[in-house]
Amino acid sequence: MNDFVIPAHPISMPSSWHDHLRLFRASHPPTSLDVRWHTWTYLIGGSGERVALLLHGSESDAESLFGAMSLLERHYTVIAPTYPDELNSLDDVCAGLATLLEHVGAPALVVGYSMGGYLAQALAERRPDLVDRLVLCNTGGPAPAALRMVRVQYSLLAATPDSLLRGALRAGAGLPLWRESPGLSAADYLFWRGYFIEMAARISKRAMLGHGRIIEQFLAGRAAPPAKLAGEPGRVLILDAAYDHVIEAVERAALRAAYPLAYTRLLTTMGHLSALTQPGDFIAAIEEAFPA
Repeated sequence: MNDFVIPAHPISMPSSWHDHLRLFRASHPPTSLDVRWHTWTYLIGGSGERVALLLHGSESDAESLFGAMSLLERHYTVIAPTYPDELNSLDDVCAGLATLLEHVGAPALVVGYSMGGYLAQALAERRPDLVDRLVLCNTGGPAPAALRMVRVQYSLLAATPDSLLRGALRAGAGLPLWRESPGLSAADYLFWRGYFIEMAARISKRAMLGHGRIIEQFLAGRAAPPAKLAGEPGRVLILDAAYDHVIEAVERAALRAAYPLAYTRLLTTMGHLSALTQPGDFIAAIEEAFPA
């Protein structure tokens, strides 16, 4: 449904990412909520009557989507959680997300990026009463054929000593930007490289391995597409980046097959990490599909 290419219509962001991050941190102190013996930390902002839940990808945290959150806050009260390090199952994470939504108000526009898109689909399947509309950004559908690579990747991660892992993450922080975030200016590249180095230092190995188990469960089919949303036109938006080399083709095909009535948008100049580094294009596409 409505499957076509749209040009970039970016929403203006601050001229300095450093200034924007500083102001964001000052106005978004972390908040916590205990859910089933686990402490969930989340960011909340905005003042709109409608609620948006923003779900981050693997090996990162809620703050990584601070650009997208700032833009969504113009029309929504936005909640962006960081998944507790010790959680490693779809069921447990979805139970926590459901409690957070019940705490701040629901139903919500649920925006899932990368692994967050897996969680968004699982949440919508388990608690359709909490999900008004679904945005699946640079993500995929259940695809057992993609399991082998995921298992290899996280087996290597598990076997890597923590000190060596930290060094590798630091050394490689800028490499994905050339491939997965094309078109960055030199200044933006330096900011995001530094930010990814900082983020890698604060994400625990335990959390990364937990993310891997969640991804494995989803790809293996532990979450069916939410029937209610999948069967109704105008409630699901699929955002795909033309230069996304992270989500495998089989996952993309599975996603579109699962939501035949979804709006779909191809962002022609974006990559997998562009949802972080160039969020204006993604938020503009969301607002075009779901006007305020």
